[in-house]
Amino acid sequence: MSSPEAPYTLLIIGVDGRLIKRIKGNGKGLHRLILPELPTGIYFIKLLLAGNSMNTRFILVKQ
Repeated sequence: MSSPEAPYTLLIIGVDGRLIKRIKGNGKGLHRLILPELPTGIYFIKLLLAGNSMNTRFILVKQ
C-alpha cells in the first residue's frame, strides 16, 4: 500500500460472506486486533487503503 498514514478501513468477513466487523483508523505502524467475541472459524480480512484493497484469510482456533 502506498500511503501508510492515510485513513484505512479493515473489514472482517465470515466464511458465509457476512460482514462481522468494520474498523476504521488512521496511522501507520503495527496494530493489534483483539476479537474475543469471535468463535472458532475461518474469516477473511479486507484492508481498504488509499484506493487499494488487500485480502487475506485467517483461521481462529479457541481452546
